[in-house]
Amino acid sequence: MKPRKPIKTESTFSNNEPVQRETQVRRDTDKTKNISVSLYDVDYNVKWHLENVIVPQIIDNNQIVKIPILFSTPEKWASVREQGYLRDNKEKLVAPLIMIRRSAVTPREDINTSAVFRDIFNKDSSNAILFEKKYTKENRYDQFSLLNGRPPLREFYAVEVPTYIEVQYDLMIWTDTTTQLNEVIEQVLFYDGKAFGDTYKFMTYIDTPTFELVNAIGDDRVVRCSMSLRTKAYLIQENLNKTTNMRKFFNINKLQFGIEVTGTGESIALTPGGNIATSTTFNKPSVPASAQILNTQILEYLALNVTVNADTITAAYADFNGVQIATSPGGTIPNPDKYSFTYFINGQYITPAAITSIVNQTSTVVRVTFDTSTLGFTLDSTDVITVSGKFTGSSDTSI
Repeated sequence: MKPRKPIKTESTFSNNEPVQRETQVRRDTDKTKNISVSLYDVDYNVKWHLENVIVPQIIDNNQIVKIPILFSTPEKWASVREQGYLRDNKEKLVAPLIMIRRSAVTPREDINTSAVFRDIFNKDSSNAILFEKKYTKENRYDQFSLLNGRPPLREFYAVEVPTYIEVQYDLMIWTDTTTQLNEVIEQVLFYDGKAFGDTYKFMTYIDTPTFELVNAIGDDRVVRCSMSLRTKAYLIQENLNKTTNMRKFFNINKLQFGIEVTGTGESIALTPGGNIATSTTFNKPSVPASAQILNTQILEYLALNVTVNADTITAAYADFNGVQIATSPGGTIPNPDKYSFTYFINGQYITPAAITSIVNQTSTVVRVTFDTSTLGFTLDSTDVITVSGKFTGSSDTSI
């Protein structure tokens, strides 16, 4: 006897969530990289902006000196706060210098609690940010799909809404003189309220700086400034609930089924509420001569397909001389409308939605009126306009 599959592997008190196969799309065959933003990315972009955009520098002995920027460890930061300065391996005071450290990370409740980021139908779920990949191998240009009106396969990626946070950094700046310190502060304060970063951009605000000048007897002279940076950032986890945070899916295509019957004299009887396997009957009674002639006319009408070129073209319509729109024999089949014909302008297929009407203008002229707003352009007398369908007349070209 086959063992029963366990149904409570993820929780003790509730059954596992049912597997929805339609939402499971493999990701191991595509080359799209998962989107993720971590605290390391935020730290890197803030430090990168200080080093490559602000580029703090001073003038010492008529030479421009670029100030080094050091991302401090907790141990080194505590030592600097206690002693007031940083020394190198040779016990020499390091100046000028900018030291930065991350001091706090707080969630932004004003954004994270917004109803925009929550699914109103599922309180335990959240909305997602949707991206569409414009070109894929399945969505490459295909003339067959264009001529048959098949919509392209659209590929989408959904990413969970980021967690919005505020990251606070502490900066300490050392220089040899107060004049040099003023120059550095001016350079940094200019970027207050601007976006910091290279790969990612984060709005950063600079708080009021505080100055400290120590010139005690027997101690090294210290010229220092402290300030805080408040960075509005966000986090996107690469893995969420044991799965990647990016979901891949495609648009839904519609598949239609129909029944096509060919032959002469068959009749189909369907019982209401029954199924086609048990209640469909095919009878072949004796067919009179008049019915034979009528069926022949219908078959000829169904096989009729003529291609004609426009003789007169204006800005909104085209006239085809020497032809008429065919009519259904005996009225047993609906007469053709604008959807019964195929239209081309300069070899380009035109959808019937761009056609206002196709009518018999006179006994020898068929007029096709175009909706120029849907086309996006007006017709020109040099255009080549071709229509294929059920036409009759002396200038027929049967295909």
